[in-house]
Amino acid sequence: SESILEGLQYKSLNVQVKQCIQDYEGVYGNDTAFVEVKDVDSLDVLYSGWIYQKRPSVHVFEHPTFSMYLISCK
Repeated sequence: SESILEGLQYKSLNVQVKQCIQDYEGVYGNDTAFVEVKDVDSLDVLYSGWIYQKRPSVHVFEHPTFSMYLISCK
């Protein structure tokens, strides 16, 4: 199933979930989400792409202070 989630702000980051898919490729617990991360002050896009619950090292979100992990689409 798919759902669009509300964005959130955490300190200097705004995270907008554009799409979230549960059990990606039919694998239970393999949720994936397309996210956009912006700097609140400059509005620069720091990351725009997919993140994976089972493979957190695949996405390339890099920030000196923050890390990002997908727990689930629920």
